[in-house]
Amino acid sequence: MSRRIVIKVCSVVSVGLIAYAALGPANWQLRPMLGWKTEHFLGFLIVTFIACVAWPRPLIVGLALMATAGLLEALQGLTPDRVPDLPTALCGAGGALLASVAAEVFIRARSPMRPLELSADSPQKGPKDRYMTEVESWREIQSSNIEFTMKRLREPIERATEIAK
Repeated sequence: MSRRIVIKVCSVVSVGLIAYAALGPANWQLRPMLGWKTEHFLGFLIVTFIACVAWPRPLIVGLALMATAGLLEALQGLTPDRVPDLPTALCGAGGALLASVAAEVFIRARSPMRPLELSADSPQKGPKDRYMTEVESWREIQSSNIEFTMKRLREPIERATEIAK
């Protein structure tokens, strides 16, 4: 089994454990006695960071786990021994937000720099100008796709104007 699959399974299991802790019987919980808000913040921080390692879109993972924090807190109103609490839900969502933003920053900082393709007629560039980030290379690809599409759209119009003359 690959390491990526193991991490994905661990992240799903950890979300399941948080759901059980939120909705299971209150007297079955192991409590570190840090306080409700701190426990929710740290729990969602750790689980979100694990999930961000497993899945490539940390901001989407973070948004999903922020919604999960609110949903679990709202579902506590359906249990006989719990009461939903908005500040506690916000602390869980804050932990998920912090972990997802930190993971996004970490992933962007570690993204590989790719060399630019130099044509024979372009002047030699300095070492900083030879490399671009992955985001910059996608922008370049997108702009060339737009130029190609615009050229393809102009061809029938140009042919029609030539025929009309």
